[in-house]
Amino acid sequence: MGVQYGFGSGRLFGIRSDVSGSTPVQFGTLQDVTIDFDYELREVYGQNQLPIDILRGRSKITGKAKFAQLSPLMLNSLFFGQTLAGGEKLAATNELHLSTAVPSCVTTAATTSGNQLHFAADSLQPGLSIGSLVRDATRSGVIPYGTYLTGALFGVDTVFLSNSVTGGGVQSGDTIQFSPYVVPSYISTFDTDLGVTYASSGQPLVYVTGEPDPGEYCVGNNFLYQFNPADANTQVLINYTYTSSAGSNIQGMTQPLGTTPKFMAVFEQIFNGNSIVLKLFSCVSSKLSMPTKIDDYILMEFDFSALPNSSGSAFELSTTSL
Repeated sequence: MGVQYGFGSGRLFGIRSDVSGSTPVQFGTLQDVTIDFDYELREVYGQNQLPIDILRGRSKITGKAKFAQLSPLMLNSLFFGQTLAGGEKLAATNELHLSTAVPSCVTTAATTSGNQLHFAADSLQPGLSIGSLVRDATRSGVIPYGTYLTGALFGVDTVFLSNSVTGGGVQSGDTIQFSPYVVPSYISTFDTDLGVTYASSGQPLVYVTGEPDPGEYCVGNNFLYQFNPADANTQVLINYTYTSSAGSNIQGMTQPLGTTPKFMAVFEQIFNGNSIVLKLFSCVSSKLSMPTKIDDYILMEFDFSALPNSSGSAFELSTTSL
């Protein structure tokens, strides 16, 4: 047989070994693999400078793989050992919206108790939305802080509030304001707010849980982004996550100490018709890194260590050459 050389990154596969019937997975778009066989040496010395004898002590087999293809099946099977499910989270970033004007109406009847407000027929302005915050601009405090619109009868121009009025209540002729708002494009699958900035300046608005002051915003029960009347008719950039039925997700739950997915790693490389196959029969991973760069691909790094399997076998190295 001729001299054998190797060239290129080769291929790396993993098969979960502690769960029967697991699907083999490949480290996609593999960039490089390093396998280290490391032995600690023990020396014994006499009266001279060089040791009389050297023996191997403890040893370890470690590996590192860099790869570009993101495979949730591979990551979950070999590293996380959690639950892989369908559906994914997506991010809407810098979604441009113009906040609504401040809808306002004048009451035609007093509301001294209860949660209904009454207006002249056909006087409710367009732009009202269920979930809009409601305030009495004429009498401060009679509509409790944080009260929002729960319903509206536009034919008879009656609205319903999430709280009953307090104090002297709302009187006839009071001006009622409804907060300006924007509707996220993916409001039906809204997940998590990620912040708001003014489109013109990039200045972030401050999140609050109650009624916002100028420069603040809140996200209501129906996921409307709501603002102070001072920020009506203002362009804002909203950021949030939402769910999609496509893709997949890994739910990372805390697990008991010692929970460790084990797998067999198989490295293969073919060059000029010659083959190298290295099997590591039982491996565990200690680290997964996902570094990003401003102008480059994400190259994930996967560190692992090998140990003997139940039969005492640690590895098998096969080559074409003798």
